[in-house]
Amino acid sequence: MKNKDTHITTIILAGGKSTRMGEDKAMLLYNDTTFIDHIIGTAIQVTDTILLVSNHIQHQNIKNVSIVKDLYPNKGPLAGLYSGLSYSKTTLNLVLSCDIPLITIDMLKFLISNYTNEHQAIIATTNDYKMPLIGLYTKGCLSTCKKLIEKNHLKMMHFLNELPAVKHINIPDTMKDQLININTPQDVAHLPISIKIYYFGQIAEITGSTEETIIRTKESIANLKQHLITKYPALNNASFRIAQNQQLTIDSDTITGEEIALLPPFAGG
Repeated sequence: MKNKDTHITTIILAGGKSTRMGEDKAMLLYNDTTFIDHIIGTAIQVTDTILLVSNHIQHQNIKNVSIVKDLYPNKGPLAGLYSGLSYSKTTLNLVLSCDIPLITIDMLKFLISNYTNEHQAIIATTNDYKMPLIGLYTKGCLSTCKKLIEKNHLKMMHFLNELPAVKHINIPDTMKDQLININTPQDVAHLPISIKIYYFGQIAEITGSTEETIIRTKESIANLKQHLITKYPALNNASFRIAQNQQLTIDSDTITGEEIALLPPFAGG
């Protein structure tokens, strides 16, 4: 497959109210980038055209997308899908929700590679759990969308059941984490974070490097320490302190994503 497919439009659905989150999910930060900017930056690597379905004023300045209005406001994702397909100029469309900050180009290429013209929809599935807001839809879905919206039958699963040909793609275990969608502050708290760790003095000798990047949740310093000791058993017999953002920590402190340093004993103490 080419790096970019000019015959596919990406449609990102960002018109929801984010009621459970209490704030706009699309604009939440993850690794110093908003959810929506990460998704756009990933999608732009595989498709030339990106439509953002949203009536939110705060989305008007988002770059690298064309903002399109939700033609049926307050009717949920099915209406957002209908709006995106209505504005799209391509038969095939990659549809993504705005709350999947772990999505990668490999996932998008995997979805696209599974397209066949025998189906109106290609849906990501994990452990028999269907994810209708991550997949491919053709413009042939428009009439079914419109019919159900006008009847106020707005559930996405009802919509999929009405389509004559839907293909469910089982996502490999190694890629499942990319499909995690974030709906609540608790979900945000459990997002993995990228941590840069620096090793100094005799600690660098034990680890064999002066720095590395690891992916962890926002856990305690104590849990991070145990992870590193498991990875580098010789650390269990070494004396060291852990600093975060140039401040010494205690075991109960929480990792927040700043730079971490493992420091050998200071001279004289």
